[in-house]
Amino acid sequence: MDDARMTLMQHLEELRKRIVRAFVAWFVAFLVCYSYAEQMYLMISRPLREALLNPAVVESRGYLSAPGVQAVLQAHDANREDYSDLLLVLMNLEIWCRLFLDHRSADDVAGELAERARAA
Repeated sequence: MDDARMTLMQHLEELRKRIVRAFVAWFVAFLVCYSYAEQMYLMISRPLREALLNPAVVESRGYLSAPGVQAVLQAHDANREDYSDLLLVLMNLEIWCRLFLDHRSADDVAGELAERARAA
């Protein structure tokens, strides 16, 4: 159709078609991603978990028991318990400690974590 000769109703119909197509494409992508959510989560979180919750880091902070954190990680990885929320809290705590207790910049912490994620 020649865009210069379309009526308002024709423009609205074209817009409706494009919105419906975009929604269908989004919905299909959502279903595909949802079916692989567990694998995607592990792919994204595992390098961060290893960098933030490894025994050396946990021991150096002294706030938590390294064997206890490792037991939580093992139970979570074996699907005996869902500790997703707890692990996210622990990772956020370590990032917070690096920023506010170690007085490191956000760029420095983000750069280190990104480098470790790329290496994994």
